[in-house]
Amino acid sequence: MTIGVHTWPTVCPFLAASGLCDCITTPRKQSGRRESKTKEERERMRGCSVFFLLFVSLIVSGAPSTTALYGPSSPVLQLTPSNFKSKVLDSNRVVLVEFFAPWCGHCQALTPTWEKAATVLKGVATVAALDADAHKALAQEYGIQGFPTIKVFYPGKPPIDYQGQRDVKPIAEFALKQIKSLLKDRLDGKATGGSSSSSGESKKEEKSASVELNSRNFEELVLKSKELWIVEFFAPWCGHCKRLAPEWKKASNNLKGKVKLGHVDCDAEKSLMSRYNVKGFPTILVFGADKESPYPYEGARTATGIESFALEQLDTNAPPPEVSELTGSDVMEEKCASAAICFVAFLPDILDSKAEGRNKLIDMLLSVAEKFKRSPYSFVWAAAGKQPNLEQQVGVGGYGYPALVALNVKKGAYAPLRSAFELDHVVEFVKEAGRGGKGNLPLGSNPEIVQTAPWDGKDGQVLEEDEFSLEELMAE
Repeated sequence: MTIGVHTWPTVCPFLAASGLCDCITTPRKQSGRRESKTKEERERMRGCSVFFLLFVSLIVSGAPSTTALYGPSSPVLQLTPSNFKSKVLDSNRVVLVEFFAPWCGHCQALTPTWEKAATVLKGVATVAALDADAHKALAQEYGIQGFPTIKVFYPGKPPIDYQGQRDVKPIAEFALKQIKSLLKDRLDGKATGGSSSSSGESKKEEKSASVELNSRNFEELVLKSKELWIVEFFAPWCGHCKRLAPEWKKASNNLKGKVKLGHVDCDAEKSLMSRYNVKGFPTILVFGADKESPYPYEGARTATGIESFALEQLDTNAPPPEVSELTGSDVMEEKCASAAICFVAFLPDILDSKAEGRNKLIDMLLSVAEKFKRSPYSFVWAAAGKQPNLEQQVGVGGYGYPALVALNVKKGAYAPLRSAFELDHVVEFVKEAGRGGKGNLPLGSNPEIVQTAPWDGKDGQVLEEDEFSLEELMAE
């Protein structure tokens, strides 16, 4: 199609129906002459001008404008900062949240799948979506870097990322797996609802697990520790610190037994403030494997953000798991007294298993410890007969080696492994013990742990007896 433009300005609006409106030329005024138009020309100009304005407005607005992917009739719950807490954080059910951007092609492709998942899981789990482009601050709290990002919120725990296939069946199966876990926790009395109480009864305020740190205990508790510490440096008068306080408390309680959280009052501890070059409040420093080189936490100042970060750092900074030999009361105190559960393995005599067999059993225990390195458990072992009082109290001995017991020193209780000492059985036993266990038995008293020489890593030596003559014996 050729457009004849001969003078300026010339407006040629394109019409969807007819292809092209007549071009309208507005000639320059000629001196001494008046321009006159017929009624027909004026109507044509007015009509074309309307279409032209519509055409320009569509271009400027980028039509069709995609402001959201889910309409008001969508089965997907649409989230905003105003309803995020009530619909997600305080929910007593599993919530799947898609963080999306309207312009994102992958998000647009996921929309029908996500709506179908919402329909399939209706009444079972909540399927929701948050426009991360419109609500950037909220998205940043959860470390959203790309789109779409799907996070699963489980009551009372930090959210986890869904990284499976973006299809209805795997999404639904993953949700059901989380629901099954939630039901199991509730049956075991471990899970409640969201962060808000569902009952009308007032609860006693829970004490914060954050440790008060000062110049007298900082080196002993933090710098000499092998554990990951996250420390808040605050000032009592600081408004930002006051707003952080309930989130810090919640994070410290949720991370108890996994990551240590502490706080330093910089008004009272100027020396620590100066030592770590604290310039503003609150300043949060992470003391990982290299305690002499802490680094700042720069994530969201919310319980969820702090917890997610802490658990990620735990994997990075966690020392390799240990399975220590129980050679005395000092090992018992260090490994078992403070652990939520101490798993004690009783291994066969070295003459029965030899070094190769014993090392295989220890390696198996190490692999179990690796699987549960995020849990507040410890693993120790003792050779058969080396700790007779402990064996007697937990019903181990005779020919029953190897054996394993879950020991809770604080509660004075134990539970024995009643199945074969094999990897799958031991892993399941540890999981069951973590859920509260079955068949727990009381310890009669604090076990008496005797001091023994550590194993040298070698095969045992059979003691040779002196040969004697039967005839000489009879002669005597």
